[in-house]
Amino acid sequence: MGRKRYEINSVKWRGVLFDKWLLKIEKKCFGWQYYGEETEDDEYIEIGERKVSKEHKYIDWLEFRRVSPFSHNFLFNLTEMFSKIFSFLRRIVLSLGGPLAIIVLILSLVGMSCNSTEMTDTGFEILKYLAIIYFAGLVGGTLFFALLGKLWRVVFRIDEKLRQNLRDNGYDDDLTNCDFN
Repeated sequence: MGRKRYEINSVKWRGVLFDKWLLKIEKKCFGWQYYGEETEDDEYIEIGERKVSKEHKYIDWLEFRRVSPFSHNFLFNLTEMFSKIFSFLRRIVLSLGGPLAIIVLILSLVGMSCNSTEMTDTGFEILKYLAIIYFAGLVGGTLFFALLGKLWRVVFRIDEKLRQNLRDNGYDDDLTNCDFN
């Protein structure tokens, strides 16, 4: 009987404003380890014979790693799939809702300076609903899927089974420092 092959999967997600902390919680509950966000690009422009360094362009990527295959549990994998779909939709809503909230806030402040109580009240009412959507819908939904994934890991003892399988196949069972080469 041959040795089962394990490897480290790595995924990178682009950081979105007000989403990084949710993404870290979500990935941690599904067994992913966070490995930082240090990615930056230097650009150089040639002017005549000189190379001039342009401002650093920071690309904020969040990298996560996990042993693969992690689990063959149907409920865990189904929950992770729904979590990924919800995360994708959450990131779209945050990408559109953030600028919208800033525009509404600016219009509300302009209404305050012009003594337009109707414009100010409407703007702050919209901001209130945007905050409710963010916290109740986006944060609540993310935490629901993340806690459900963590629950499946505990109930079905996914981490313990993975460590045992790694030991049985001759690998180190430390899930954070595995070297499968």
